[in-house]
Amino acid sequence: MSRIRGWRQWCALVTASMCMLMSSVTGAASAQDTTVSQHNDAMQDVLADNPDETGQSLDQDHQEAMLQPLQTHGAAPETHGYWGGAEWTYDVATKTLVMAPQGDTHVVYGTAEFLTKNDGELATKSEVETVRIDHTIDLWNPSQLASMFRNARNLTTVQNIHNLKVKRYFPKEKECWIDLSYMFAGTNIQSVDFSQWDFGDHIINANSMFAQATTVATTDFNIPFERIGTARDMFWRAGNLERINIAGRSGVKTAQWFTDAYGMFENCDHLRKVVWKLATPNLERLAWAFARCGALEEADLNGMQSSAMRYSSQLFTDCSKLKTVDLTGTHFLAGISTDMFANTAQLTSITLLKAAVKYLYTVNNKALGSNMLPHIAKTNVRWNAENKSLSWQAWAKAIALSDESSARFMISSQAALTEPLTAVEPQHADSSDTAQAAPQSQSGQTWSEQNSVINGDWGGTPWTLNRTTGELVFAPDKSADVAFGTPMFSFDNQHIDELRDLTKTVRFAHIVRIHGAHQLEAMFSNFGNLESVEGFENIDFGKIPDTGCTLSMRNMFAGTHVQKLDLSKVYFRKHTINTRGMFERATITNVDSFHIPYERVTNAERMFSQAQGIDHVEIAGPDRSKAMYLTTAEEMFAHSSVTSVNWKLASPRLSNLRSMFLYCRELVGAHLNGMAATSVQIMDDMFYCCRKLDTVRLIDTMLTSYDPEDYNNIFRDTAIQKISFSKYTFDQLYQQFEHTDCASLPDIYDSSVLWNGYYMRRTWEGWKNDTSISAQSGIDFTRYIPR
Repeated sequence: MSRIRGWRQWCALVTASMCMLMSSVTGAASAQDTTVSQHNDAMQDVLADNPDETGQSLDQDHQEAMLQPLQTHGAAPETHGYWGGAEWTYDVATKTLVMAPQGDTHVVYGTAEFLTKNDGELATKSEVETVRIDHTIDLWNPSQLASMFRNARNLTTVQNIHNLKVKRYFPKEKECWIDLSYMFAGTNIQSVDFSQWDFGDHIINANSMFAQATTVATTDFNIPFERIGTARDMFWRAGNLERINIAGRSGVKTAQWFTDAYGMFENCDHLRKVVWKLATPNLERLAWAFARCGALEEADLNGMQSSAMRYSSQLFTDCSKLKTVDLTGTHFLAGISTDMFANTAQLTSITLLKAAVKYLYTVNNKALGSNMLPHIAKTNVRWNAENKSLSWQAWAKAIALSDESSARFMISSQAALTEPLTAVEPQHADSSDTAQAAPQSQSGQTWSEQNSVINGDWGGTPWTLNRTTGELVFAPDKSADVAFGTPMFSFDNQHIDELRDLTKTVRFAHIVRIHGAHQLEAMFSNFGNLESVEGFENIDFGKIPDTGCTLSMRNMFAGTHVQKLDLSKVYFRKHTINTRGMFERATITNVDSFHIPYERVTNAERMFSQAQGIDHVEIAGPDRSKAMYLTTAEEMFAHSSVTSVNWKLASPRLSNLRSMFLYCRELVGAHLNGMAATSVQIMDDMFYCCRKLDTVRLIDTMLTSYDPEDYNNIFRDTAIQKISFSKYTFDQLYQQFEHTDCASLPDIYDSSVLWNGYYMRRTWEGWKNDTSISAQSGIDFTRYIPR
């Protein structure tokens, strides 16, 4: 989980500079391009802090460091040992390692990575060819399988992998992350069968699972793709892999949790064909997934069916032999997909939604991206579909296809690919098949004769703004639909600046049927005078096709002064919600009155970041509910005015707490006992510079990462007097201090400070040396103040 320091700040600076540059360029352009700066403003939150959109691969240096050959210093292989209580034996003659040879066993908390205790164990790992697991091994920590066989260069076979039991590792929660990252990275694995491995309700981290492995085929592996949540770099540089099918085990057809496939097959030199059969409705990140797969000829991604796609930059960059791509049903209707088809000279057939063609062409044409469609710079190239032959520009405008339909576009003449670039799009004789410039999300905007009202249309839903009262009304006369393919409200809205300046209240007067998961994104972002939203329950999500997909409310009220908002009556159906930046930079006083359905939230990054006016916040849900979908709360309250947080909602899959309360200078109490986050991977800077912080409760939160950088400076520059966590979590945090000299515990640098607990008084070092307290026991520590 290591990360390049300062990357986020650097990306933000680059983004700001690029947007300023684009604004200056478009200022000198023709009138038809004056909306670029407005679109840039709307896309700021899409680009900022998202390295996927910078066109650079973040993980390569880290990957190469992780996949260095094992250094054994000439040691002989160990032939017998224990992995946290689980016995193993090794036969040098047959190069076979047997785990749990005598009977069922377990691996206790705090056990280090498999076969890494000393040079002898590393020599065993370097030499072993076959691993056999004879009996059940219960795992007590969800990260104990991470890097298990990493860099075992000669390992070809693992038998009975299902005997590694992950269902019972933590009795209180059954829905957590299981970390399989780097498990087979750098190996020669050719035979392993996951078909009988029962993961229960856990979700899998498969990042770099087979990175740089020399695997030829995975057909018989029965990889549990249906349980995967993230697969970043899963097969990175798996140079011998030739073809792969992405499908679920036991007939499972949908992977609701699968959100990230960034760099999944990057640099797979011999990969020729990919068939993606598994529906992944919430897949957001596909950037670099097939970049530099020089042998790839066919990418059949028809089964993917993502309605959440937003990061797909460099998707097929340098796939020089790619001929056919099928992306039927995947919605490319948000974000910027720079160089998605760069250097794909042989690509002559692609299947896309008409709405995706419209969106990708429009964003590319506004200089916000490049190569977002194949051969888009060659305006003389025609694409055949539905008995017509049109350029991308004409297809983007065409009324011959409905936005919800997919079509296979085939290049009409390969000779056109070798012709010089055409500077200006030529006029077409088939103009009768095209409509006005796309997308027409805000067509029909007019001034009334009295200049007191602005009227507009958002994909079929009328809206009106009264300039005198500042009331913005949607569907003022009757129910209406926001048509499929309609971008977010601020996209290409020629009156967006006035709307942001003048709107004080918003009212959804009648039913507004939303047809796209991203249509509410950034809807009222930077409406600086907005104070009240009424009738939100009139938004109907029943037309969104993917049951259980994630609705994007990212940045929806960012930069507003909204005080009146009630989400308690909204019928979200089975959908979940992405609330990243939803109230960022907002001025709000009573968050609890909004009745936010936290139990549906998937992403709470920067949700209240820089928000002012907020005091106490309670994170709760209906009785006995859990935040089953929440995975990240990074910077959730960073730089805000929050004074106390009471987290009552169990969030077993919450893994990222980085900078959650960074610079919350008014924060006094963080009561997070109810969080029950049992697989936290990242926690660095969580309370950094919370100088008034007095109390922290983290009893049921369990830390699972082995990387010390993930827990850096959690409590630096705080004044904590009372803190609670489990003995296991305490031991983990103290270990980070020993390894990195970081502020992983309050006052850790002052060895004279004593802490009361269990009717005893000790220094942190003293508590660390106490082995009489069980790992799962919670301890309430109070800073001792001499009288």
